[in-house]
Amino acid sequence: MIVALIFFLPLFSFSETVVLKTVKKSGGDFSSLKAALEAIPQDLVWKNETWIIEIQDEGPYVQDVARIYNKRTDAGHQIVVRSASGITPKIQSQRGFAFQISRASYVTLDGLKFVGERGNGVIVDNSSYVTIKNSTIAGAAYQGISFYRVQSSSILNSRIYSCHVGIYSVDSPKNQIDNNLIYHTFYAGVYLGFNSPSTLLQNNVFFNNPTVLSIEDRTGGGNQFIHNVVDGGKRGEYVYRIATNVPPQTVFDFNRISLSHAKLARLRNEDISSLSQWHLQGQDLESIEEEDVIESLGLNFNIQKIKKSIAKRHGDFSSIQEALAAMPRNLVETNQSWEIEFEDSETYFEPIHLSPVTSPEHFLVIRAKNGETPQLEVYRKDAILLSHAQYVTIEGLTINPGAYRGINLTQSRFCTIHHCTVKGVWGAGISVFGGFQNQITENTIQQSSLALELYSYAQANVIKDNIFYRNKAYGITLQSSPMNEISGNILFNNGYFELWISEGGGTKFLRNIVYNEGKWGGISLENGVPVRAQFNENIYYFPAGPMGRVSHREYYRNHSMFRIFSRRGQRTFRMVYTYYQTLGEWQGGTGLDAASEFKDPQFRSTVLGQEDFRIRPSEENKPQQEETPSLEGQAKDQAQEPEPEKVKKDTPEENNSSNKVPTQTDDKQQDKPKKENTLNKILRR
Repeated sequence: MIVALIFFLPLFSFSETVVLKTVKKSGGDFSSLKAALEAIPQDLVWKNETWIIEIQDEGPYVQDVARIYNKRTDAGHQIVVRSASGITPKIQSQRGFAFQISRASYVTLDGLKFVGERGNGVIVDNSSYVTIKNSTIAGAAYQGISFYRVQSSSILNSRIYSCHVGIYSVDSPKNQIDNNLIYHTFYAGVYLGFNSPSTLLQNNVFFNNPTVLSIEDRTGGGNQFIHNVVDGGKRGEYVYRIATNVPPQTVFDFNRISLSHAKLARLRNEDISSLSQWHLQGQDLESIEEEDVIESLGLNFNIQKIKKSIAKRHGDFSSIQEALAAMPRNLVETNQSWEIEFEDSETYFEPIHLSPVTSPEHFLVIRAKNGETPQLEVYRKDAILLSHAQYVTIEGLTINPGAYRGINLTQSRFCTIHHCTVKGVWGAGISVFGGFQNQITENTIQQSSLALELYSYAQANVIKDNIFYRNKAYGITLQSSPMNEISGNILFNNGYFELWISEGGGTKFLRNIVYNEGKWGGISLENGVPVRAQFNENIYYFPAGPMGRVSHREYYRNHSMFRIFSRRGQRTFRMVYTYYQTLGEWQGGTGLDAASEFKDPQFRSTVLGQEDFRIRPSEENKPQQEETPSLEGQAKDQAQEPEPEKVKKDTPEENNSSNKVPTQTDDKQQDKPKKENTLNKILRR
């Protein structure tokens, strides 16, 4: 009996030992936060200890994961990770999440800054009595703070911004979200998922969120949303988004709400726009609608705007690399947006390679000043590379021959490539690998291997008003890249097919001018017509080649002895092509281009080296050989009307004889649609 009492004596001690450890890059007990967390004993109750880890510098502390995992604690034996007075340490991860608390209760994070980069901020799972306070969570690609199977925990006095979801709670009851600033999210400020009842949200400020509070099916009752301030901002769609009915014992009240940008609620599939309608649900009876509610609190969510110039002389920077080195990589974390402008037309022998962390508010623009044409001359590498970038704009730059690819978007989204010129690069003028929702507009690409390639599930990109001509292989290729919109472009005399698609379901190919004088023709659709494809209102002209071709797989028996080396069950096939010589055959065989036309678009000049893709306004113009070709402003000037003094006054017979359209084959003349208004639609855009 005496031995047993001695054995359990530490459990009944009245005062625990407080262990204070410091983390500092130089001079602390630990130089790594990860090492400090791993030093915490697994059973603090048995050791009768409370651990405090104090970070005494700003870091940054970058590691795979900072984790507190599987620790035995209780109310008297806790873990605290805090900042030293006057210091805001930055903790970030380039993948996964910045900080994780798993199977460890009674943990407090105090005064820290978590940068999510391309993952999550703080993840808490299978824990209870966790407190996150006085902290900042910025730029998480997914969730700022995530609760999974967490209860009786709190998020207090923190700032959460530019995350996909500010706070995400699933299977997590009885938690408190109090006195936080949650803004600039991409989906929702707070998301309450399955089995998250009795959550208290009070005294928070929500600004510029598409949805402030999202309540999903089977969330549970007893949630309270009270004494909050809400302004939807420019992104605002709904204050509340509720999947079914309002859960039982759920209370919305005593809030101050601005509805200048957002509707009040979406309940099931019904929109509720006003407080008076919402009152019929018995909610927000004491809440008030108030304009400029954020300004009345004196809060400032402004972004610091930085504008710098590049010029060989008298610029803020004399080189591209100098400018990029001065710009923070993570603009979200520094709360900045940057605009870098070239102020001369010099040639720069250096690339632009970027992988920034940005947001719609924290964007990056690299452009040429109006009237200037800066040129990049790079050899055997990509002239411009945006890797895992978003909300970056490249505008007005010229890329000279020698580069491997002109502009390469790798796993990038929401980027814009506008009014750039690419000449004679080894590979693609513009390459999009796995990116989505990028804008490629008003660019000119010539004499490269191909103009534009999209591959490896590059989805929902917009390719509009570009001019792709005289490239060696293709105009545009899409490989395993669905739902892209290609409209208003000019594709002229590229080496093989103007458009080549393999597995491009949902492609929209609208209002383009496609012109090819070679034997290959216009369009190649590999593996059949893409599902849900829309081809319409285009103008085609192929005086020598076919309209297009469509391929399919033809399976056959292979009696070769080498078949034994193929995979089990693998079938042998060959590609069989069906060619369509005329537009009529193409329309009948594919079901595409019902309102498209086959006709010469009448460019002002198609002479090699003197191309002018503005349209001759009428048959009364001077003959083509007497015109002065120009490439300037051709994408913008297609709809330009002729000046009165330039119109010939000759008789109609003389005009018709001096400006005849090149003759077509009999079949193509017979299949030419009767509609003549598509060209006018394009010219009047």
